[in-house]
Amino acid sequence: MHGMLRRWAIVSIAELALCSGAAVAAPGQPDNAPVYDRLGGTVSCKVTSDEAMWYSLRPGAFSPLHVAAGDCPADALGVAPAPVPSWAKPNGPTQAVFSAVSLIEKPHGGPIEPIAETAHAAGIPLTYLLGWDWIPSNVPILDAEHARGDDVQAVPSNLALARDAWPWFRASISVLGAGMERRIDLTLAAKLKAFWGITWGSSGIDGASDRGTPWGLYCADPHSYKRPAADGRCDLTGIEWTARDLTMAYESGREDAYSTDPDDLRLRAHLAPAEAAEYEREMVDAYAAAGQTTPLLMVAQEEAWEFAGALADDRPIELALYEQAKRDGMTVTTLANAVTRLAPSTAQTRVIAFPSLAISGRYGPATIDAHDNHVGLTFTAANLMPDRVFAYDRATTSARDVPIPQLSAREMPQLLGASAREGVLTLRFRAPIATDFGVAFWVDPAVAGWTSPNVIPAGRAGAVAFFDLVRGDNTITLGCRACTEAVTFPYAGT
Repeated sequence: MHGMLRRWAIVSIAELALCSGAAVAAPGQPDNAPVYDRLGGTVSCKVTSDEAMWYSLRPGAFSPLHVAAGDCPADALGVAPAPVPSWAKPNGPTQAVFSAVSLIEKPHGGPIEPIAETAHAAGIPLTYLLGWDWIPSNVPILDAEHARGDDVQAVPSNLALARDAWPWFRASISVLGAGMERRIDLTLAAKLKAFWGITWGSSGIDGASDRGTPWGLYCADPHSYKRPAADGRCDLTGIEWTARDLTMAYESGREDAYSTDPDDLRLRAHLAPAEAAEYEREMVDAYAAAGQTTPLLMVAQEEAWEFAGALADDRPIELALYEQAKRDGMTVTTLANAVTRLAPSTAQTRVIAFPSLAISGRYGPATIDAHDNHVGLTFTAANLMPDRVFAYDRATTSARDVPIPQLSAREMPQLLGASAREGVLTLRFRAPIATDFGVAFWVDPAVAGWTSPNVIPAGRAGAVAFFDLVRGDNTITLGCRACTEAVTFPYAGT
């Protein structure tokens, strides 16, 4: 963009209104707003992505964002891609838990020794997930691997077979992958309190459409397993198939390409092994950083037979993943132990910011994904309003090929205005329907100084405020020590 970055008239009025305590309508992010990630020169400036909230930028690189308007000097904004922001790298202890798992679902599909040797060389215990078609005689090595600290879990219909084969076998997690309908009824009948196999963000891959289901580990509704339990109980936990790059999975629509599975990165994202290894390290860093404020589970799944078939290419990628998890101070344990460790905190409202990793080959704004027991939200930096809203109360049943319902465009609330005064931020909405909702602020929570309990940190990248809206006009107030008269927040993008 050349010349002085243009201030749209309605935005100029909006900013003045925020400074004075008045409020005006904010129409939303204009189409085709350019993306920038650096500010040249020595002078700071202010920009807005959505004409609702303004953020100040300091000279230098920052996490990319759309710019709809601003007051930056001529030709000061550029793009070059920026390094991974500091908020996506851990700078202290993390509550993140890391579990490496390997799906074994095909008789004679291939040896498991290579992936076992790779994990043990890095000091990582494996959890073997036995699918529908396996038989114990195909995996005699599991006795020895269990003695080394590994674990085994199975599909509900094969639990008796596993118990007969291995006296040490203790069933706690039901293996329910994406290739067929998930038999939650069999899981509950077997008195198991967890199941593995949700493919976060998916829309048709392997016949699964899990878009809207919480990422990582969540307290599942036993009557509709893709949504969180509304009562806050954790009688059943759902576990993601493998961790994803949440930003790239959302922006690209290819959650199967941007994951912790080496084959996904090489064959679907088309990354060279060295690039894929660095990408895994950056992905682990992002989860470890998020885990500083949100207890979370990072699952890394790789089918043993695929790993054995591409050992030379996959092994350095897998080692990079394992070694970075330990380097970042994640608790490394089996899947069953991870569930036991995290279950008490899993019913909490969870918010995670995920950066845009340029090494992925796709580059744009970061995202925040958030959910409580009633609503799921996805935000793009530096937008106040969510890009999508998942209405969990509508998901009264779950099936593998049916995603969580979303609010339609006609049902989305409209932001009428915002104002700040004496440590209180006031937002006004008009809602076509009564709904659970939320907004995001892309400022380090420690800088903003939020005092409202319904504002949940997204690490150091921002925070999400959750609230209910009735049909019609609504006023929401949030305590914020930095919200005095003007609400131009410092952008948490460096």
